[in-house]
Amino acid sequence: MASSHTLAQAVTTEILRAHGLFDAFLNTSPDRIWSIEIRPKEGATTGFSLPLIIAREGSMVRLASYTVSTYDVDYDPVLEFEVISINWRIASLYRFHTGTCVFAETDDRTEADAFAAQWCEVLLERGYSDVSQGEIVWLSGGGDGQDVRARL
Repeated sequence: MASSHTLAQAVTTEILRAHGLFDAFLNTSPDRIWSIEIRPKEGATTGFSLPLIIAREGSMVRLASYTVSTYDVDYDPVLEFEVISINWRIASLYRFHTGTCVFAETDDRTEADAFAAQWCEVLLERGYSDVSQGEIVWLSGGGDGQDVRARL
């Protein structure tokens, strides 16, 4: 199995390329937030039901899914990667029932890396890169050049 940062980078790239958004993501100005949400298309028999948010802010890349509960939006998980040169390094992991774990440069990321790798594989298996199954909703930094809303 590939390391989580390599797999997360490859999966994010594959999903964005499939939707024709990789160049926009890659060329985001460091002082801007770029964020999309991939939702299941209405009527599609998709393998996924949770929206996927892909966001970039400076050197940070965030991948997140969420559900809407009675009183709140519950994110689970939220993975943050720091883009260092061409490599991604997991910076934090949030799980709804366990909270946030932020990693210092020397911290052991073994458990978080294993979770991230497993989750990223599931993203591909469930069809987030299949344009016939998902639709893009611009949250920030794209679409018609307007920031619609910022969620992450």
